[in-house]
Amino acid sequence: MAHLIWVTVYAYYAVEQMSALQGRLHVLLGARDTEVVTNGLTVRGFTPEAGLLIKPFSQDSIFKNTSFFVNYSRSFTPSGEFSGASQSGRAPDRGIGMEMGIKPTGSMGAVASTMSVFRDDRDNIAEVNYIESTLHHNGFTYFDLGLKERSEGAELDLIYTPSRNLQVAANYTWLPIAKTIGARQLRNS
Repeated sequence: MAHLIWVTVYAYYAVEQMSALQGRLHVLLGARDTEVVTNGLTVRGFTPEAGLLIKPFSQDSIFKNTSFFVNYSRSFTPSGEFSGASQSGRAPDRGIGMEMGIKPTGSMGAVASTMSVFRDDRDNIAEVNYIESTLHHNGFTYFDLGLKERSEGAELDLIYTPSRNLQVAANYTWLPIAKTIGARQLRNS
């Protein structure tokens, strides 16, 4: 028999963007408060973010449109997964992301690019264990809980805009690290 699942999400977001030094320094500070209610169960998460962009070169330089940036953010992803017997919910996935890089832009703005390095960590991930779920025929799905994942790498974006109505973009991602780095013991959910 199919069960109806009602999900209500309340999210409040506040952000402040500031600039100084004739637009050569930009700061972004923000936070989101999210509440997810699923069939009467409530999960709440607070996720801050911060970013800094600096254009260090003088207006006389050929690099005047080149900027350096760094950003930090946290993420919160409710699972929406429930056990059949108790209707108890699994705790949400949480993440931390960091990135830093350079944004060179041509003087006419027709060519822009971004080169960056990043690291993203996720925690409290649940993954269905299909072997355990198949071996136990009592209607439960089994999860490997508390998985931790890490992704590290670099990205390169290149955007060419020869006219107002045409833009060509290319992206390359080098991802040498994308792996599970930890897990708690198996348990049924």
